[in-house]
Parts: sequence; C-alpha cells; structure tokens
Amino acid sequence: MKAVLMAFQPKWSRLIRQGKKKVEVRTKIPNLEPPYDIYMYESLGRTYKNMSEDYWSNHPDLISFDDGVTLHEGWGKVVGKFTVEKVDKIPVDSKEHEYWSKNGTCLTVDDFINYCNGNDLKALHISDLVVFEQPRELGEFKAYDKTYDKVGAFGWAFNEKEKYSPLKRAPQSFQYIEVEDRK
Repeated sequence: MKAVLMAFQPKWSRLIRQGKKKVEVRTKIPNLEPPYDIYMYESLGRTYKNMSEDYWSNHPDLISFDDGVTLHEGWGKVVGKFTVEKVDKIPVDSKEHEYWSKNGTCLTVDDFINYCNGNDLKALHISDLVVFEQPRELGEFKAYDKTYDKVGAFGWAFNEKEKYSPLKRAPQSFQYIEVEDRK
C-alpha cells in the first residue's frame, strides 16, 4: 500500500500526538488523492549534552537515550500515523490566515505569514490518528529504489517487491513509501 513518510519537528509532532493539532499546513504536499496515510517521522530536534539532574526534572518532555548524558527534543523515529481525509487550499490572504489560526492548525497569523512566504498553503485534515506505543525505526519502512530503473549491473530485480529498499535517511519534507498493513 502506498503511503507517505513526512518529517515533523518535535513541537508539531507532539501537538498532533496529543490531539491538539487537527490540521497540518504545508507548502508542498504529496501528489495523492485523499484519503491516504501519513507516517510521522519526528526529528531529534535540539540536542542537549551533560545537563544536570535539575535540568532533566524541569524538562520532562525531553527524551534521554542510552548514554545517560544526552537529551533530545524528539525521537528521531516514526512515532505514529494519521489519515489525510481532505486537503484545503489556504490562499495568501490575511483573512484566511486568521480563520485557519483558530481552526486546528496551532499556528498564529504571524506563523502563517512567515511560513507562506507569499505562496498559497495546503491544509491537510488529520483523522484516524494512531500513536505508536514504541516509536519505529526508519529501516522498518521501504521506498522505491531508483537504482533498478538504470540499465547495468544493478538494473534488474527478480520481482517488483525487490525494487523497494529499507530507508536509511529521513526525508527533508516527505517521501513516498510502501507499507504493509500491520494487524
């Protein structure tokens, strides 16, 4: 099944996972007809090293990894998924920005103005949110490997399934992926 892996800063990922952010706003969106699934890759965000115990206790939203001295704002993993049921166009119009700032985006009018940079935006309506109990590694997801489109030594595969490779890097914005439904 075709889906999308989309990168999120920890702040926005957290708001979506908490159910506060119902609409994701983007300048570029996948070329798919709704409904489609988006898997949320949460970036690591800022990294804090060698922080005192007091700092840890005052920032419960930070994530600690195995080394015991490094804190991150985000997981650096796939933390959940949601379905895009509908996409709306948000024109470069301050009245539209005001409307959308009050309707599920968690953005201010100033955020819209700074983000849109004179371009129309798209509003992805979030539904059927699933937050993974355990964040998933990028390598659990596969994307089409363009190597197989080339003629030469690596330009063949035994079947279509072999043309998909595990992800090694997170997308800058989004990437099409192939997923198998987990029951």
